Formats: sequence, C-alpha cells, structure tokens
Amino acid sequence: MLFRNLAFYRYEPRPRLPDAGFELLPELANNKAWEGVKDLPLNAAMITMIVVCMASLFRGSLHTPHIVSMLKRVLVMLSVGHTLRFCTYMATTMPGTTTHCLPGHLDEVHPPQPTTLREVFITRIALNPGNNCGDLMFSGHMFGTITPILMVAKYGKATLVDTNIIRQRTFNFYIHFMYCLIPIQGMFIIMMRNHYTSDVVVSCYLTPLLWRFYCDRFSAKDYEPVMQHEVESITYEQQQQQHEEGEEEESSNEFLERNEHNNTVSREYQYIVD
Repeated sequence: MLFRNLAFYRYEPRPRLPDAGFELLPELANNKAWEGVKDLPLNAAMITMIVVCMASLFRGSLHTPHIVSMLKRVLVMLSVGHTLRFCTYMATTMPGTTTHCLPGHLDEVHPPQPTTLREVFITRIALNPGNNCGDLMFSGHMFGTITPILMVAKYGKATLVDTNIIRQRTFNFYIHFMYCLIPIQGMFIIMMRNHYTSDVVVSCYLTPLLWRFYCDRFSAKDYEPVMQHEVESITYEQQQQQHEEGEEEESSNEFLERNEHNNTVSREYQYIVD
C-alpha cells in the first residue's frame, strides 16, 4: 500500500501510450459483467495453493514437503517481487491505462491522490489496488497468479499424488490447466485496461526466472519438520553421547591421578635410596 501511494503521489494524468494489446483486444473496462470474471484465474491459483498447503498436513511419508517450507517460498517470492515492482515503476512513471487514471477522471479515485508525504505514509489507506495510478511495470496480478502455480507445480506431486489424494494423471491434467490460465489472466488484464501489454509480458518471464533463481540457487533446501519420535531418538542419542563422554572423562581423570600417585611414590623411593 505504501509503495502504491508513493507511485500515485508522483503520478500525472496523461493519454495512454500506443499498445499492441489494446489494438488487438477489445476494451471491457466499463463492462460490469466482467468485473467478477477478470480475477478468476488469480483466485483459482490462490485456492489451489491453499489446497496443496493443507494437503501437506496429511504426510504420507517423511519426504512430503511441509506447509512452512511452501508458504515461506511463496511469501519470499511475493516480498521480493513487489519490491522489484516498486523499484521499477518508481524509476519511470508511465501514463495510466485505466479510465480513472486518464486526464479528466482522476477525481473519481477514492481515496483521492495524495498531495503530501504525510498522506502517503500515514493517512491514505487504499487497500484496493484499483484505487491507485502509476504502479504499472510490471503486472502484480500476473506475478500473483504465476507464483502460486509454480509452487503447485513444485510441491503438488509430493503432497497430492504421493499421499494418494489424487492420481498422477489427474494432477498432470490440472497443472496444465493452471498453466493455461496464465495467458487468460493476461488477456483479462489487458482487456480491462489495468496494465499495458509490456507489463504483462515482463511479469510472465520475470516471475519464473525469479522462482528458478530462488528455489535452485539461493535456497535449494526445504525445511523439514522433526517428528516426535525423531525428537525422542535425538534426545536419547544425546544422552548416550553425554554419558559416554562423561565415562571417558572419568577414566581419563583416574588415569591421571594414578600416574601422579605413581610418580610421587617413585620420587619418595628415590629419595630414600639416595
């Protein structure tokens, strides 16, 4: 919200830039029937991610990924991605695409455009992303759609198939169906004039690259929970190790005391002989 407020603070209404997607796809921004349809792919991706996370609680084996590892990856991706978005759209403020960001329509935004830094950081609370202008490059909707799908593709087999919740064929069909939702979400965004086509394209290749770098290079290992019997086993082994170390230390002390006693006796005997 703070990032969007800063972008809106710097925004100046100007006409739209020429865009190939706007020329090829019809505008549906003023069509109320599409308001509830435009985010269906995003919602489907989020619901599927939640199902996979919950399925990880039914651990069919010790190799099933844990819900903490999955949520950690998604949250880190969203945090890094939106930080990169902020750096990008703050570097260059592009003309808005939605109707309320065009010249003569800025008064339709509620809450209104911030004019002071106090409004940016404190008083302006705009939870709805549609109440801002200037946060274009790259598309946050596409980023939020692709990231859960990539998480499902990475962990879905272990949590759904290996635990016998669904079959492998069913999972393969569904994950390909989810991949098909990505371009559909992109077309909805362009037709609703929420973003330029370049915003959608950049998000489509940046998100998988960022996911690949994070999962394969930066943090390749998942966290695995320690089960109760494993905790007891570790505790028992630690106690055994401490006991053995204690016995070795006692034996070593006894050996040193014995040597010291023998040396003392030897010195006394030598003194008597002399």
